[in-house]
Amino acid sequence: MTGNNKFSKFAQTPASQSKPKIVPATRAAPTDEPATPLNTRVPKTLHRELKKRALEEDRTLREVVIEALMQYLNVDPNGGQGAEGDEEAP
Repeated sequence: MTGNNKFSKFAQTPASQSKPKIVPATRAAPTDEPATPLNTRVPKTLHRELKKRALEEDRTLREVVIEALMQYLNVDPNGGQGAEGDEEAP
């Protein structure tokens, strides 16, 4: 099953041409909280970039989306929720 296999080009890629792994600065903290499905439609180009970033960082789409949502909502990865004005006073 070689030659016309749509995945054969990946098997022929030399390891020396592979991109270096990018280590993310932070990861979504694992939680014991039950998960619930979130289904939404996003632009195709955004989805492509999301998959590309997750692959470059050796992470799952789920991890990347959870981290992005936590940052957007200002939620502490340790379970707390940051509120506006929670920053330390100078």
